[in-house]
Amino acid sequence: MPNRNPKPKDSAFHKNKNVAQTNRPLKPLAKKVIGIKLEVDIDTYLRSLPVKERTILIREAITSAVVEDMKRKRIPIAETVNNLPEEI
Repeated sequence: MPNRNPKPKDSAFHKNKNVAQTNRPLKPLAKKVIGIKLEVDIDTYLRSLPVKERTILIREAITSAVVEDMKRKRIPIAETVNNLPEEI
Protein backbone atom coordinates (compact mmCIF):
# COMPACT_ATOMS: atom_id res chain seq x y z
CA MET A 1 0.00 0.00 0.00
CA PRO A 2 1.51 3.36 -0.98
CA ASN A 3 2.34 5.97 1.62
CA ARG A 4 -0.61 8.38 1.80
CA ASN A 5 1.51 11.15 3.37
CA PRO A 6 4.89 11.11 1.62
CA LYS A 7 7.44 13.68 2.72
CA PRO A 8 9.12 15.71 -0.05
CA LYS A 9 12.74 14.69 -0.55
CA ASP A 10 14.00 18.23 0.06
CA SER A 11 12.21 18.55 3.40
CA ALA A 12 14.05 18.97 6.69
CA PHE A 13 13.00 15.39 7.48
CA HIS A 14 15.61 14.07 5.06
CA LYS A 15 18.48 16.33 6.07
CA ASN A 16 21.10 14.79 8.37
CA LYS A 17 21.46 17.14 11.32
CA ASN A 18 23.83 14.77 13.08
CA VAL A 19 26.86 15.23 10.84
CA ALA A 20 29.99 14.35 12.82
CA GLN A 21 32.00 17.51 13.52
CA THR A 22 35.73 17.60 12.81
CA ASN A 23 38.45 19.81 14.34
CA ARG A 24 37.89 22.43 11.65
CA PRO A 25 34.82 24.15 10.24
CA LEU A 26 33.04 21.77 7.91
CA LYS A 27 32.55 22.99 4.35
CA PRO A 28 29.53 21.71 2.42
CA LEU A 29 29.79 17.97 1.82
CA ALA A 30 29.71 16.38 -1.61
CA LYS A 31 26.43 14.84 -2.69
CA LYS A 32 28.14 11.62 -3.83
CA VAL A 33 29.79 9.14 -1.48
CA ILE A 34 33.18 7.58 -2.14
CA GLY A 35 33.34 3.98 -1.01
CA ILE A 36 36.50 1.92 -0.82
CA LYS A 37 37.46 -1.54 0.35
CA LEU A 38 40.09 -1.70 3.10
CA GLU A 39 42.39 -4.36 4.43
CA VAL A 40 40.54 -6.65 6.84
CA ASP A 41 42.40 -5.54 9.99
CA ILE A 42 41.89 -1.83 9.21
CA ASP A 43 38.21 -2.43 8.43
CA THR A 44 37.73 -4.39 11.64
CA TYR A 45 39.27 -1.61 13.73
CA LEU A 46 37.25 1.15 12.04
CA ARG A 47 33.99 -0.75 12.47
CA SER A 48 34.74 -1.19 16.17
CA LEU A 49 34.67 2.60 16.65
CA PRO A 50 31.48 4.54 17.37
CA VAL A 51 30.00 5.86 14.10
CA LYS A 52 30.69 9.57 14.75
CA GLU A 53 34.28 8.89 15.84
CA ARG A 54 34.82 6.66 12.78
CA THR A 55 33.44 9.33 10.45
CA ILE A 56 35.68 12.03 11.92
CA LEU A 57 38.77 9.78 11.74
CA ILE A 58 38.17 8.78 8.12
CA ARG A 59 37.24 12.29 6.95
CA GLU A 60 40.30 13.87 8.60
CA ALA A 61 42.67 11.15 7.36
CA ILE A 62 41.50 11.50 3.77
CA THR A 63 41.59 15.30 3.92
CA SER A 64 45.11 15.29 5.35
CA ALA A 65 46.38 12.82 2.73
CA VAL A 66 44.82 14.78 -0.15
CA VAL A 67 46.20 18.11 1.11
CA GLU A 68 49.71 16.62 1.42
CA ASP A 69 49.44 15.13 -2.08
CA MET A 70 48.29 18.47 -3.50
CA LYS A 71 51.19 20.27 -1.77
CA ARG A 72 53.66 17.73 -3.13
CA LYS A 73 52.29 18.19 -6.65
CA ARG A 74 52.13 21.99 -6.16
CA ILE A 75 48.43 22.12 -6.96
CA PRO A 76 46.77 25.29 -5.61
CA ILE A 77 44.77 24.53 -2.50
CA ALA A 78 41.67 26.46 -1.44
CA GLU A 79 42.31 29.06 1.27
CA THR A 80 40.28 27.16 3.87
CA VAL A 81 42.29 24.00 3.26
CA ASN A 82 45.55 25.95 3.68
CA ASN A 83 44.41 26.96 7.16
CA LEU A 84 44.01 23.41 8.43
CA PRO A 85 45.60 22.75 11.81
CA GLU A 86 48.89 20.86 11.50
CA GLU A 87 47.70 18.02 13.78
CA ILE A 88 45.10 16.78 11.30
